[in-house]
Amino acid sequence: MIVSFLRWWGPLLAYMCLIFYLSSSSRPTLLQYAPDYALHFVGYFVMGVLSVRAFARGLAIPAGWRHTLYALVLAMAYALSDEWHQAFVPRRTASLEDLAADFLGILGALAVLSIYWWFAGWQDSPAARPRW
Repeated sequence: MIVSFLRWWGPLLAYMCLIFYLSSSSRPTLLQYAPDYALHFVGYFVMGVLSVRAFARGLAIPAGWRHTLYALVLAMAYALSDEWHQAFVPRRTASLEDLAADFLGILGALAVLSIYWWFAGWQDSPAARPRW
């Protein structure tokens, strides 16, 4: 049971720790190489994929709408908490623009996964139907 939990949730939890670590830095070195909003988009795109993977226990078949909704809510809740956390870090600020980039990254991940499952041939499969 622990092995199964770590298999699906471990990468997401490790990624959340990485984001927390990077958000705790007063002057992240990554900001020197790319615009802040781009890093937020990409970072939360990855979190969106990892969240769906955790809730759906894999990406081989389409995630049901509930798994997708749970992934969206979890990733956005983490984005909100990350922005709140940054408000307390010296030389960092919380910003609605960053939160918007986070949200667009998560939605982008959900869109790319949906397109992937569509082109992989899952659109006519019983597995593609909503799981209640």
